[in-house]
Amino acid sequence: MGQVLPADDPAMDPAKALPIQRMNELLDPGYVEAETGYCTMPDGSGYMALLMPMPGGIEYRTRLWMGYAIIDKKPVLMLPPGARIPEEVVLGSLEHDVLEYANFRAVVPNIYAEFGHAIS
Repeated sequence: MGQVLPADDPAMDPAKALPIQRMNELLDPGYVEAETGYCTMPDGSGYMALLMPMPGGIEYRTRLWMGYAIIDKKPVLMLPPGARIPEEVVLGSLEHDVLEYANFRAVVPNIYAEFGHAIS
């Protein structure tokens, strides 16, 4: 697997992060300004994004907003006033995603070898 995260710190400027209030923009074709990285947003929530292009394959993108719940189809900040999710926690989640998908990549060929293309 190629390098997924930038060689330097993948922290992103919160001004370039996609606020949860604009999450429907992910349905639009193309890319947002910052596709890979992490930050603590001005409201204290955490944000991480991961783009994994796969040459000759399917691209994987994920986003995670920490500190929010979706209630009645709207994002609601659940953090107490003044609370902030530490950037180290958000980075840890991003690194975890990278490792999980690397593991998934190693397991999928075994699943197809055992079950073929008819997994049910």
